[in-house]
Amino acid sequence: MIELSSKIDGPKYNILEPILKLLLSNGNKIATEYRWGSSPTGYFCILKNKIDFELIEKTFVVPSSIQLLRDCGEIDYGIGTVVIRSA
Repeated sequence: MIELSSKIDGPKYNILEPILKLLLSNGNKIATEYRWGSSPTGYFCILKNKIDFELIEKTFVVPSSIQLLRDCGEIDYGIGTVVIRSA
């Protein structure tokens, strides 16, 4: 298993980039024309298909700063600072 860092180098969305790459390499697709959008509170990426939380947990050791919110279909870092969600 790969340990995800809770430290950020560069833009804040880089913390979830390894998870996004995993999901995309396993068949999910981005639902917008852009990879990361921005809002007043942070960054977001919207996926076409449901998030495979099992795949994420099999692949990564997820730090407590990253929340896997199955009920919402979201992955959240920093309480809305960076979010990946399914459409």
